Amino acid sequence: MVELQISLRLQGESDLKKRGEVLLAKLPGSPWSERERCCALIVERDDADLEAKVQARRQAGEKHPVIVHPYATTDDEGEIIKRSTLAVNIDAMETELKQRVLNDRERVETLSPTQYTTIERS
Repeated sequence: MVELQISLRLQGESDLKKRGEVLLAKLPGSPWSERERCCALIVERDDADLEAKVQARRQAGEKHPVIVHPYATTDDEGEIIKRSTLAVNIDAMETELKQRVLNDRERVETLSPTQYTTIERS
């Protein structure tokens, strides 16, 4: 199990930056700063491969390892083409919940992707 930071892009989408894309991955129980929670959603996801990568960093000595853009695709030179091949469909959320999250009236700490959202792979 990993926790993913999902971009809400409250200021709108631009270039590579898209609403619903995965920005960061951490192990459950790792702290999320106020800035990381500011305009993002924290979602749990079962991903054994990603969890193994984060665990390896922890075993190498990082106290709270973070993987940036864990689902990014890159070109031959390592430049990011797409920041996330995995996205949470924010528009598929229940209307009331979506409004609370987008308007930040109520911070939703952790959502189950299968309960509240549609996970899309592209």
